[in-house]
Amino acid sequence: MITQQRWTRRVVAAGTGTLALLMAGGIAYAAWSQTGAGTGTAAAGSTTALGAVAAVSTTLYPGGTATLTVTVSNPNPRPVTVTAISLTGAVTASAGCTSSGVTVTLPATVSVSVPAGGSSPVTLTDAVAMSTSSTSDCQGATFTIPLRATGKTA
Repeated sequence: MITQQRWTRRVVAAGTGTLALLMAGGIAYAAWSQTGAGTGTAAAGSTTALGAVAAVSTTLYPGGTATLTVTVSNPNPRPVTVTAISLTGAVTASAGCTSSGVTVTLPATVSVSVPAGGSSPVTLTDAVAMSTSSTSDCQGATFTIPLRATGKTA
């Protein structure tokens, strides 16, 4: 009886040890074969509109032309290439000028680099003209040329 009891204890001890070993191996396998899934997010920045300030090289007179210099400012953190300068409305004259005859001719495309946080001029030769039909009441008048600069990141 004593021999059988020892044998039973040995079998139980061996079975417990084997079971413990199998469980440890299963946990190790489970730890090594972990998988998972999830999602991430990213935000896209936005751009700020370019600035455009126009200056005419000389005083306008009937039948004359002038160079238009548009200084484009870029408040964005990336450089841009200006691809177009366009009118956003009609050229207007200060009070008293009834028929200015001022026109602006802009090219279809331009290509000027503007650094991040900087500015660059776009020079358009003979882009502003005053027709011979301008009236005398436009002498000394100031003309407003509403412009927009369009660009893309460089």
